[in-house]
Amino acid sequence: MVLRSMSVLWETHRSVEDSERFLRLAEDGYARGDFGGWGVVLKEDGAFVGTCGLDAGYAPEHARAELGYVLSREYWGKGLMPEAVRTVICFGFERAELNRVEARYIVENTASARVMEKAGMTCEGTLREREFIKGSYRDIKLYSILRREFIARRPQG
Repeated sequence: MVLRSMSVLWETHRSVEDSERFLRLAEDGYARGDFGGWGVVLKEDGAFVGTCGLDAGYAPEHARAELGYVLSREYWGKGLMPEAVRTVICFGFERAELNRVEARYIVENTASARVMEKAGMTCEGTLREREFIKGSYRDIKLYSILRREFIARRPQG
């Protein structure tokens, strides 16, 4: 399976080899002890359908990391990514002892906004023409969640 999207901040995988190269990089990161990204797999059959993780902008001196994710198009709208994002946020606060998790998306990618909002993240604003992506300058939305917000929203009991 090749993961593709027109609304991400990085170049999409154009071949199986691109995806294999990405997986080798992830394995190398795990070997170094990085907490980067994880595969998103279906519970019913274990099929690999995407990735989600704290794979960019890690700043341990500030207890901050950036969340990133991608999901194969045929699985959009099924609630998989909000579940994965919530799980990674939980890991960030409970295991990696972060104070802040943030994420960015191209403004046209409103589905990413819904994922972030379902995961309890708050929009901080628009970074105008921040990135030159696929031939033009693109506006980027910035979302975040803080440790104290995560703790306040966690079910008690």
